[in-house]
Amino acid sequence: MPYTNKEDKRASDKRRRLEKGDFHIQRERLYHRVRKHFEENEAQRTAGLTVRSLEPKPKKATLEKYGIEVFLADVAMFNLTTETNKNEFIQVRRPRLLDRVPEQQETNTSAPAPDGLTVKVQLVQLLDALNKLEEPGVKPSTVTKRWKDFRNLVEGSGCSDIATWLNEGTFVESINSRSSNRNTRMGYYKSLYFLVVNHKLVPGVSDDAKKKIEELSQDAKETVKYHQLNQEETDEIMNIKPYSQYLTEARNDGFAETSDEMILLRIYDELTLRDDYGDIKLFAEDPGNLEEESYYVYDTGTIHFNGFKKTGTTADKKPKYFAHKFSDELVADINTYVAEHEGDKLFMKQPRKIAQKVGTNFNTLRKAKIREVYDDETKTMDERKQLAKDMKHSWATQIIYAGSKTRSGKRYGRR
Repeated sequence: MPYTNKEDKRASDKRRRLEKGDFHIQRERLYHRVRKHFEENEAQRTAGLTVRSLEPKPKKATLEKYGIEVFLADVAMFNLTTETNKNEFIQVRRPRLLDRVPEQQETNTSAPAPDGLTVKVQLVQLLDALNKLEEPGVKPSTVTKRWKDFRNLVEGSGCSDIATWLNEGTFVESINSRSSNRNTRMGYYKSLYFLVVNHKLVPGVSDDAKKKIEELSQDAKETVKYHQLNQEETDEIMNIKPYSQYLTEARNDGFAETSDEMILLRIYDELTLRDDYGDIKLFAEDPGNLEEESYYVYDTGTIHFNGFKKTGTTADKKPKYFAHKFSDELVADINTYVAEHEGDKLFMKQPRKIAQKVGTNFNTLRKAKIREVYDDETKTMDERKQLAKDMKHSWATQIIYAGSKTRSGKRYGRR
């Protein structure tokens, strides 16, 4: 009977996944199946009919796993020396459930993978753990796609251990050799992220490997997004001046190197964030990571951020930390500047209003910085991607800022 709505189907799919991963439900189902077959065998004997084998025949390992004992007419039924058992599964006594069921190991996402398990067995265990997820966070169809992509990638890699394959980074070669299509590659990276990073279903994977998967998955998504950009999204940047011109014009307008305006422009030239400099505390010596406050240490010329605009918090809402050491020339002028205003913050005025005095805003300055970098023929694509990381935004966003010069893909393809 067809489902009346999508909610019913989703609920049914979820229940089926949970039941598939439930040891006791699967045990009862298998026992009911072999018991029913025995009763059919008995009825066939009583009626003088040919006794039929159970098809498909359960494997010996499966029966042992679920603690089910069967009594067969042909004891050679479980001849383990043959790959495919061709003997008939005909029972002569009622099967029984053993009182002592083999202990089931729970999935441990932090323990190393058990030694000696074949990749096939590892995949079976992984699928079992996947089916037990109560909240996968995506639609059932997406779960299925992620699993199929992951399984096909692993099986096609020829690896002998999944965790080792991931930790050594050879999964990258597997993906690159398997397909040159950027959408297909993105699908493989999404499957790795979903199973390995997001839900931690593969035991024995190092933090470094997970970080690499996360970065490559993000890069694959942004590569696809880059090729989906339209001309309208990139034309606006062509009217933005390069960043160096804002510096030149401010100097020509008479702003001193240690003025509010020049210090702000020079800081943004070196570390082009968003409106993140408005509440930076000052310290002569490093007080250690304050965890919740951002601060500048003027004896080292280092600025420390605990959280920043848009992407500066973790999944559990905790601020992300990073530090940046300014160039020696800029540090000297920053220290002179903070000594002159004698405040307890890097900027005593709102940086947004300081930017307005030189006729600009932070969004425009960010676009100007990216445009300038993309106009520099000596910059490689890796350097441009690094700039995106430093600016705390996605590479695809940077491409939009950079303008239609990169849209043709000519420079993108060369670099």
